[in-house]
Amino acid sequence: MSAALTLLPFVGSSAFTSTPSCQLVMTQDNFNITEYISNGTKWYSHQQMEYLWQPVKENYCTTAQYTQISETRITVRNVANHNGVNGEVVVSDEQLDALGGLCGEIVDIDDPAKLLVGPCDLTPPVGYGPYWVIAAGPSPDNYEWALISVGQPNLAGTDGCITGTGDNDGGLWIFTRSPVRNDTVVQQVSRNPALEPSSMRWEPFNE
Repeated sequence: MSAALTLLPFVGSSAFTSTPSCQLVMTQDNFNITEYISNGTKWYSHQQMEYLWQPVKENYCTTAQYTQISETRITVRNVANHNGVNGEVVVSDEQLDALGGLCGEIVDIDDPAKLLVGPCDLTPPVGYGPYWVIAAGPSPDNYEWALISVGQPNLAGTDGCITGTGDNDGGLWIFTRSPVRNDTVVQQVSRNPALEPSSMRWEPFNE
């Protein structure tokens, strides 16, 4: 809801090959969707994979904000700067205005860390892509960081796997609540044994 997120990501690299050996990832246990959303509190993306709607030149200062509007539905607001930390500001609400903006849908209320994200005026799963919170911490009542994947990683790299290369099945992000990067936290979060940490690019902020 990547956010970061129009969540129509794309990644292409000859360093990754499709394989059945990728470790299955699980979403965060005891996930507190209310704390994660915090009704509009910003998440800052400090590490992320390049994808179709946000190539490297356009993934500066990416933030995501979420608001819950029903038990299973949330609105998503993503903001990013183009061509540098002081570049043009692009907002998902404006990009997708004709389709009602961006929304997230909780597929299974018993697993709220697993969502679908897409244009609000479309009916899931049409036009939607997976958004999985793989890890969030340090505790369910205080989320200060999160690791997000667009579904199950299935392309093998040197030290792990990445998600797919299609429009709605590619993307990895590391979020924190602060625009100030904490390298220790980012490195710890990226050490998920199922994922390829080198696929995510460092992202600067001007805040």
